Amino acid sequence: MAQGLAALADKLIGQPQPAPSDVAEADCIAFIESQFRIRRLRGRHLAGLSLGEPAWDILLDLAIAHYWRRETSVTSLCIAADVPSTTALRWISGMTKAGLIVRRQCQRDGRRSFLAISAETYQAMLALAADALRTEARVRARYQRNAA
Repeated sequence: MAQGLAALADKLIGQPQPAPSDVAEADCIAFIESQFRIRRLRGRHLAGLSLGEPAWDILLDLAIAHYWRRETSVTSLCIAADVPSTTALRWISGMTKAGLIVRRQCQRDGRRSFLAISAETYQAMLALAADALRTEARVRARYQRNAA
């Protein structure tokens, strides 16, 4: 798990990411949210298969929360990870240590904390989404040309 997290951190924040200037931030977030929702549909349509990737689910959820300026509790993030709480907590701990996400204490209740995506990881997620949207457009255009 530690090696996987290190590799993910290197991929997301270890390399300079081009700004997705040709794709709007809202379009990138819409893509990220659709990925999160599609992952839930997989469980509905492919019942009984374990297709979970907790780190990815956590990043998707936190990127969406960041865009909408929502605070994300540890409990909420454990639910979003779609794995047992102990597994989600291990991933959260590793991702925090890797700098992918950050923990902030609640101002009103010092016993609670909130999790957020780091600024670098958020930018990397936007860049990934922009690249994915451009790729999807190229593939869709190729299939539309072939159908015509």
